Amino acid sequence: NGLLGMLEVVLDSSLSGEQREELGIAQRSAYALLALLNDILDLSKIEAGKMMIESIPYNVRTVLDDCVKSFHARATQKKIALHLEIDAGAAEDVIGDPLRVRQIAANLLSNALKFTERGWVCLRLSTAANADGSAQMKIAVSDTGAGIEAGKLTAIFEKFTQADGSITRKYGGTGLGLAITKRLVEMQ
Repeated sequence: NGLLGMLEVVLDSSLSGEQREELGIAQRSAYALLALLNDILDLSKIEAGKMMIESIPYNVRTVLDDCVKSFHARATQKKIALHLEIDAGAAEDVIGDPLRVRQIAANLLSNALKFTERGWVCLRLSTAANADGSAQMKIAVSDTGAGIEAGKLTAIFEKFTQADGSITRKYGGTGLGLAITKRLVEMQ
């Protein structure tokens, strides 16, 4: 993060248009590399059984609201409406792993924003009571993007898989985000 911090400082200084553009490319490349490394590390931890899931009290509304806010700039840049909906009566004070819940929501939002060209993206929270007094939390993302063919829905949650081979060329990505998301949900 030291290099990324330095890039931000330099980008905030007075630069020529060409310098700003080239440093912007370097910054985006550094963030992409960091995201890839983090995904590989997370997947390695999960597969090695070393990923620990916390069980602490937290407010899920706050976690999801913060997550949605972190994507507002990207949504605004694409002129896409982005919002959070929480069902009336949904449990908000829960026990679990707020970091992993945020990671799950962020992966889903990132994909939705990546593949939505216009319209909206919505993150929705609902809960359902279980017979034993616990609650099951459901986080869903819907959007006005192109969607995914029904036959490819299960495949996109596998490592290094995307719905279409041209996706990597057009949008980037490694096909790890949803595989990690699936495993994190299973671990909860």
